[in-house]
Amino acid sequence: MAANGSLTTKGIGPDANWSAFGKESFGLGIAEAVSMSVSLGVVGVADQIAPGMLKSCSRTVGKILLPYLDTIEGGLQRVCKLRECKPDLSKPPEERAESLAKTLIVFSSAWVLSFAAKLATRKAMNAHLGIPEVPKTGNFFHDFLWPSKHDIKILAADEGVHYGSLLLGNTLFASQTDDLISSTSKMLQNCGLSEKKSKQMSSMGVIWELPNALGWLAGVGAIAHERFKITHVQRLANESSLSKALPSLPVS
Repeated sequence: MAANGSLTTKGIGPDANWSAFGKESFGLGIAEAVSMSVSLGVVGVADQIAPGMLKSCSRTVGKILLPYLDTIEGGLQRVCKLRECKPDLSKPPEERAESLAKTLIVFSSAWVLSFAAKLATRKAMNAHLGIPEVPKTGNFFHDFLWPSKHDIKILAADEGVHYGSLLLGNTLFASQTDDLISSTSKMLQNCGLSEKKSKQMSSMGVIWELPNALGWLAGVGAIAHERFKITHVQRLANESSLSKALPSLPVS
């Protein structure tokens, strides 16, 4: 990989490309698994790690959201047709605003930490498996949390399909998503989790992590495109080098 983060063609042939494709796809799969574990872990233990801080922050953010609650709830219902997206009008606005704030805090924290974990794990796996990367600087943020141009292409395909399928699951396929959340929640309750925690975990898993798996497949497709595009570029470069090496024929 060049210093600017673009893939290079040096020493790359068809066999090397198949190997790099397999290794990088495997590394991305591990990164997705770590990302899912982090996001589900944050949702699962947020109440237990700092319940007082979470409640205090939710109350503060809820007060900020309260004047705009009707607008926010109306907007959410347009992009999310799931049962859990419908506001419980039997509860006072203050309670609904605080609940919405808590959801935003927990899920946004889970997203930030899981995305950072995905990128760092992907880069660490690439380094471990011998995939060419941007030269290391010794700075952890730059080496593991700052995406190269190649990273951006792969993650753009991954996250694009992730969010696209998430939107479809929350709108066109909302009834099927609701049924899957309900059945998953019941399964978790049978495993000993509380009803509230089971609902949170199943919602995060079905709404967020299933689309995440589809995103991984898109990421693998992007890796294939990048890796085998290089084979074509290398072939053209070899043909160009060969043509320059051949003696010029005299023109009669």
